[in-house]
Amino acid sequence: MKSDIRCIQCINRAAKRALTFQSLPIEKIEDTMKLIQQYLENVDKNLTPMHISFGVFEIIRKETGIHDVLKEKKDEANKSALLLNDYVAKIIKESNDSLYVSIKVAIAGNISDYGISENYNLSKTVNEVLQKEPVINDYHFLKQKLSKSKKITILADNAGEIIFDLLMIKEINRLYQINRIDLIVKKYPFSNDICKDDINNINFEGIDNLTVLAIDNRLNVDYIQEVKSTIKGSNIIICKGQGNFELLYDENLKLFFLFIVKCKTVSNILSVEKGEIILSYK
Repeated sequence: MKSDIRCIQCINRAAKRALTFQSLPIEKIEDTMKLIQQYLENVDKNLTPMHISFGVFEIIRKETGIHDVLKEKKDEANKSALLLNDYVAKIIKESNDSLYVSIKVAIAGNISDYGISENYNLSKTVNEVLQKEPVINDYHFLKQKLSKSKKITILADNAGEIIFDLLMIKEINRLYQINRIDLIVKKYPFSNDICKDDINNINFEGIDNLTVLAIDNRLNVDYIQEVKSTIKGSNIIICKGQGNFELLYDENLKLFFLFIVKCKTVSNILSVEKGEIILSYK
């Protein structure tokens, strides 16, 4: 997906929000934002929003000297999700279709997105999502493919969200004979996405067939090509989050997209309303 003016404005707001989470001198924030705005004015708009944002966070790391400006926020998001973990696990276990409910819970976790807003209510979103159906719903096709699959790749998205993703992964493992599940994360800090450094703080107990792979997400790297190379050989590829949708929607890679629609640009592409949930195969 190419980046339009609304994407650029959103990226700019996200950068400012990330900088203000730190106790930086106002002059440092202003100087860094000037560099970011110059970058955004000149960057190739044919790049996806995620790819452009990689460059923004490279600028932030370089100018502030802080490796991960949203590290504390990511830890908070994971803790908030863990507080709900037993509650949603019980809902999944007691439901009539535990796989479907685990997928909806994983989609609900996508609300944990500081790139869009710092103000969200995870508990409220979980309850709302459990009461609605995806407006694009390829669940039955996903079930069909799971019954024949031995290798799955999942592109992870946000901190907090990853906790609910693990519940979905555990449910897939309980119901199907999957030999290997690859979880793709980013190598370098980017927004509040899960990255390589965050993995040690996440409990993967009970998921013995899971392998975590970190992909280089610097601006000078062809990230899409890196993803294509990494997912090769997988029977199913699940892409979590709107950012991964924006990144890979036009690539025709036969992917399952799981996310909440959070902006007008994406709602226009899919002809759906903001706030709707998506379980789409493309």
